[in-house]
Amino acid sequence: LRVEGTFLDCAQVLRLGITLSAAAAVVEIIRGSEQFTALNRLSSGVEPLSHIIKEIERIIDDRGNMRDNASPELAAVRREIRQSEGQVSKRLHSVLQSAKSAGIVDADAAISIREGRAVMPVAAANKRKLQGFIHDESATGKTFYVEPVEVVELNNRLKGLEYTERREVVKVLTAFADILRDDIEAVARAGEYVATIDMIRAKARWAAENDAVQPIVSDGELWLVKARHPLLAQTLKRNGRELIPLDARLDKQSRILVISGPNAGGKSVCLKTFGIIQYMFQCGFPVTVAQSTELPV
Repeated sequence: LRVEGTFLDCAQVLRLGITLSAAAAVVEIIRGSEQFTALNRLSSGVEPLSHIIKEIERIIDDRGNMRDNASPELAAVRREIRQSEGQVSKRLHSVLQSAKSAGIVDADAAISIREGRAVMPVAAANKRKLQGFIHDESATGKTFYVEPVEVVELNNRLKGLEYTERREVVKVLTAFADILRDDIEAVARAGEYVATIDMIRAKARWAAENDAVQPIVSDGELWLVKARHPLLAQTLKRNGRELIPLDARLDKQSRILVISGPNAGGKSVCLKTFGIIQYMFQCGFPVTVAQSTELPV
C-alpha cells in the first residue's frame, strides 16, 4: 500500500479490521493492569487507530462485502441493479412459460446462469425454435442454454451496471487505501504486535498444558532436573502411562557424558531429551523441566 493507487480487496480490508480491533483490545487490557510490566513496554508504541477501524466498519460488513452505503454512487447503482434483475427475471419467466406451453422446453425446466447471463435450458432438437443466443451446452450435447432475444438488451444493461458497480467498489477501496497510507507504519506495527502477542499466548498455553517452565540461564553449566521429552510425555499421557523424568549434569570440567546399556534401555530418548530441551530453550520456549534446571546458551 505504500505505492500510490494500490488498494486492498474487500476480504483483505475485513481481515485488517479484525487485526486492528484485536490489537486495540489487547492494548487496552494490558495498559489497564499494573501487573503486566513487560507486556506494557511491548504495547507502548501501538496506536489504537480507531479512525481506521471505524472507516472499515462503515464500508465493509462482517461477511467481507462492501456495504451499499459505502458511497452514494454505489447505493444508486446497486438499486438500479436490483431493479434490472427484477425486470430480467420477470421477462424471462414470461418467455419460459410461453416456451413450456409451446412444448419448446420441458415442463420442469428452470432458469439458470451461464457466463453471467440468465438463460433457459432447451433440448437440442428445439434450439432453433427459440430465438436467442446460445451460451453453453450440456456435457452430453442434449441440452443447449439459450438467452432469449427478448431479454438480451435487459441483460446487456444489467452487465453494464455490474461493471459500473465494480468500478465504484474499486473507487471506494482506493479512497480507503489513501486514508490508510497516512498511517501505514502504525498499521504495520499493529500487525507485528498482534503476531507477537499471539506467539506469547501460544507459548503460555503450551507451557500450561505441558507443565513447562522458564529455567535458570547458566554460565556454561547444563543441569537438567526432572527433564521430560515433551512429545514422549504427551504420547504416554494419552495412553495413561507415566513418564520417568531425567536428571543429568554437565559443566566446564565434566563436558562429556557416555551413555551405555541394552536396546530399549532409553539411550536415544536420553539424547533426544537433551537435544530438544536445549533447542527449545535457545528458541525462547518454556521447557519441560523442574524450575531449578540450569541451561547455558
